[in-house]
Order: sequence, then C-alpha cells, then structure tokens
Amino acid sequence: MRKQPQQKRARELVNRILKATENYIGLHGLEDLTTPKISEHSGISVGSIYQYFSNKQEIIESLLEYKSHELGQDFKQFVLCHSFPDLKSMITASIDFGFEQLQANNGYYLEILRHWHSLNGQKSIQILQTHFSELCMYILGKFYTGQNPERLELKVFIVVNSTIQTIMSYCSQGINKYSEQDIKQELTEMITGYLEK
Repeated sequence: MRKQPQQKRARELVNRILKATENYIGLHGLEDLTTPKISEHSGISVGSIYQYFSNKQEIIESLLEYKSHELGQDFKQFVLCHSFPDLKSMITASIDFGFEQLQANNGYYLEILRHWHSLNGQKSIQILQTHFSELCMYILGKFYTGQNPERLELKVFIVVNSTIQTIMSYCSQGINKYSEQDIKQELTEMITGYLEK
C-alpha cells in the first residue's frame, strides 16, 4: 500500500475501494479486473485510488489481507459464541464453517482460490494461520490441560496448516473424485485422531 489512511474519511475511502474490488471479483472474475473498473465500480476516481495504491496488484494484496483478518475474526467469534459438547463436534462445526465461508461472498473466495498460484497471498495465509492458531491454542488448552505446551503448539501448527491446505485445494480445484462431505468427514477424523495421540 502506497499510503496508509490516517483519517476516518481516508479509511472509509480505502474500504470502499477494497469492497468494490471484492464485489467485482465475485461478479466478474479476477482476469478482467483493472484499476479503471475498480474506479467505476466504487465511484472513486482512478487518481484517488492511486493516492493509496500503486497498482491493481497492491489493491488485491490489501484485499487478501483484509479478508483474511475478517475471516479469522469471524471464525473466532463463531467458535467462541457456541458451546460444543465435545472436541469432535467443535472440529466438525469449524470445518463446516470453513467450507461455508469459502463458498460465500458471491464466489469471491472461490475465484481467488482458482487464481491462487498467480497471487502473492503468503501474508494473507500467515494472517489466517495466526488467527486460527491462537483460537486452537486457547480451545485445545482447555481440552488438553496436562499436555506439554510446546507439543500442543506443534500439533496446532500441523492441524491448522493441513486443514487450510486441504480445504483450499479442494475448493480451488473442484475435485469431483471426492464429495465435500467425504472431505469434511475425513478431515474431522484425521484431526480428532491426531489430537488424541
């Protein structure tokens, strides 16, 4: 990002740019996205957009980071606002939540995943990993009170990364060989079994 917005009006303008970009990607795809189309879709002049972003790529990267924070916060709220009878039901509900989120937003996430190889999304993945890891450490710390914290942290790292990668791969590739239900069930069994070792 060329310039960080300091004042409320500037933050609102940047948010409008990001929201318009998200909507455009969901409706029309990523390949046709241009700064003039973002300008048209947001009602903000190209010159004003360039005050904050050097190019379209910077807008996309900022949007990926913003959406990763949003998804991470939504996931934390979802898990913490529900009471689950056991760890397995919490894992099942969390995996369902992940799939639902990726398939929401007018296809925005699915379009991003289809083009993931050409995007600079490493920072956004790190943001997701951080949110998910913090939540998992908090939740699992309650379920596994006597476990070595370093070992638990290692398990969380493996669970979070393998789950993110599996869901992203399945949604981006549209794998017809396995049903979504099969993926969810196997992920739940894998995670539950691994954590209980």
